[in-house]
Amino acid sequence: KIIPAERLMVLFVTEDQLEVYTVASILPEGSNPGKLTLSKTIVNEIITNKNAILITDPTKDPRFAEQQSIILSEMKSAMAVPLFDEGKVLGILYADTTRPMHVYNDDYLRVMATFGNIIASKLLNYALLNERQEKEVIKAELDRASSIQKSLLVTRPPEIDGYDVFAFQEQSRSVGGDLYDMKLLNDGRFLFMVADVSGKGMGAALLMSNILASFRILYETECMDLKKAVEMVSLQLFNNSLPGDFATLFIGILDPATGKVDFVNAGHNPPLLLRNDGRMEKLEPGGTMIGAFDFMIWETDSTQLSVGDLIFIFSDGVTEADNGDEQFGDERTEKYILESSKSNPKEIILQLMTDIETFMGGAPHSDDITMLALKRREI
Repeated sequence: KIIPAERLMVLFVTEDQLEVYTVASILPEGSNPGKLTLSKTIVNEIITNKNAILITDPTKDPRFAEQQSIILSEMKSAMAVPLFDEGKVLGILYADTTRPMHVYNDDYLRVMATFGNIIASKLLNYALLNERQEKEVIKAELDRASSIQKSLLVTRPPEIDGYDVFAFQEQSRSVGGDLYDMKLLNDGRFLFMVADVSGKGMGAALLMSNILASFRILYETECMDLKKAVEMVSLQLFNNSLPGDFATLFIGILDPATGKVDFVNAGHNPPLLLRNDGRMEKLEPGGTMIGAFDFMIWETDSTQLSVGDLIFIFSDGVTEADNGDEQFGDERTEKYILESSKSNPKEIILQLMTDIETFMGGAPHSDDITMLALKRREI
């Protein structure tokens, strides 16, 4: 009633500022809301120049006199104002009339602009509410995914006579792509594994779960064979994932009775083997990462653990922890392990994590950190 109009429309502008769509309208009786159109000239003028538009007579207005869409609409007068959100055009409030006695002027435009400010505020509040609700849903889903992922990891290592073992993981996001696993096999051997999946976030977490589930099925087979298991899981990953999806992996099986460790290193950071006499060795890769190709072959290597020997396995989140100036690095990691020969696996890992946090000085982690340590002791 304040603004005489046959058509009154509120339109949203898409995020890329290229299109508009109607979200509310008042139309003449019998009009089809599905066929609402607005002159592209008017839309472009508002989005580009961010100015209100007043058309008192389109046939005499040089901006629109040649626009057939306006002429054919029989519009006699029109006006439109931008709906702003901090300088960005959020939408458009538009009114027009086909009645010659209703000619819009500056007074009408000022009233229109006032309504536009009110509507913009309402639309912004509505958009913020929707955004907050969407974020709450996403957070709830991520929290649920994080809980499920953490439940897949072993929280209490099995007890093995003559050995201490401990594993730790800290994710840089709600869900991550690192994994570790420990399993006392049916034949009495002890299996342990650390892997680092490509990428981050939900995609990496799904790959991690896929890899873990695939290996756990193979754990139940008689005489678990490392080489065959790695080849089977790699092929399964290659055939059922996207290009660029892969993982580095270190998997070992300990015979507690003899101290022999068979292992496959599939492109993973070489674990550190600290001997009881202070010598340090590295368990180098015997093949490339899993899931990258369908033709790779891995080699099984072995080593012997004596009393006091320690194997320390870690993801690159340890050495690549960054404080903004430098990374924690291999040298610091190896030095720390050398100085920890008298400590047990749990003490070693928790103290190293403390050292990393101190080194980073409160900076956020850019990658997951996963560590597993196995040490032989006197029975």
